[in-house]
Amino acid sequence: MQGSGTLDKGHRHYGSRGATTSTTPTYKITSLLNPTDPSQLYDDTLPEYLGPVAIDSIRGRGRGVFTTKDISSGELLIASKALAIVFPDSSLNCSKLWREVKKLGALREQVGDLIKQEPGIASQIYDLYAGPHLGYFETPAEIAAKTIELIDMERIERICSFNAFQGSVQGYKSETCFGLWYFPSFINHDCLGANARWTVFKNFMFVRAFKPIAKGEEVLISYVDPNESSAFRRNFFLKHEFQCSCALCCLERSDGQCVRRRRDILLEDFRESQAAEDGGNFEIIQTTLTELESLRPGLPESNVFLIQPLICAGFSHYEKSRYEDAQSYFTRVFDLCSQLGQLSLLCVSCSFTIATCLLRRGKNAEASHWVEISKAWMKKTYGTTENGLIQILRPSFFNEMNANGLM
Repeated sequence: MQGSGTLDKGHRHYGSRGATTSTTPTYKITSLLNPTDPSQLYDDTLPEYLGPVAIDSIRGRGRGVFTTKDISSGELLIASKALAIVFPDSSLNCSKLWREVKKLGALREQVGDLIKQEPGIASQIYDLYAGPHLGYFETPAEIAAKTIELIDMERIERICSFNAFQGSVQGYKSETCFGLWYFPSFINHDCLGANARWTVFKNFMFVRAFKPIAKGEEVLISYVDPNESSAFRRNFFLKHEFQCSCALCCLERSDGQCVRRRRDILLEDFRESQAAEDGGNFEIIQTTLTELESLRPGLPESNVFLIQPLICAGFSHYEKSRYEDAQSYFTRVFDLCSQLGQLSLLCVSCSFTIATCLLRRGKNAEASHWVEISKAWMKKTYGTTENGLIQILRPSFFNEMNANGLM
């Protein structure tokens, strides 16, 4: 994991080290989203896949992943099994704060044990970036020489710290993961400009193109949700010892410290209000929205911090059967999320809700249009539009649309 960059035309090609097949396997997404055994968080039966991408060097910026042909939206780029993975919610029986401390140590120990059991994998692990001080090995000879020592716990901890992904496990409502994946570790970050998104199913990570990517273009993902507060994202980047230079972060820096601080306080107060008894209070929601909008009046399309309050406002109207008002809020959420790859699942959810609002207002033709939009976003997010997937994601939506002949 490093910051985003541009391709050095004199780049060094790294090949397809770490992948098991270059032929696209068939992954049954419905089975992954609706596991027969919810207690089973590991799957060793899925094949790994490396699509039309390669790792290349970037002058002055380390390494990145680039496409080797034109890529279409929704196309699978990488399916990677975790080298090591921790499920803190179920495997670390301690407080949330202590889990944050222990998970890195648990992952580091897993990686060390893996090298002891499979010494040949050390070259792959030591190939990963270990931060600005330790860097990474430049040549295969350096990696081979390093494997003589085998267990370098300082480097392993730094590799885990700089490359581990943390996120929700799809199909498991309350489970999170903290894991190390080989190929995804080379993909660089951009909050707003990401052209791909990553999703975790059990111990597998899938990376899909979120939009068309031209041959030779760098693949970029967002390491964190771009609608997180500027303080949260800034702390994340500081921990990884780099400064994000994406359009959103540059815009935030130009906002000034007072505006950033006020926005962060508003978001924190709003989240606390949602957890309290007055979480559904529309007056609180609207006041938060109005002030957040005033902090960036000239660029509403980049005001991603509105997303959560807008969702709450939409549901406030939806629950009172005020479907036209609800639709307007969810349309705004959709417009904001449609430019953010890591939030494409929210586009799926919003299009479901907008279609429902239209149907309940008697606008069946427009509802049918939004059903098709939802399928297009399912394709971008999961690589499939099968009806079985809609039944899992939103069974009530599927049943209502199907009863009205819109599926």
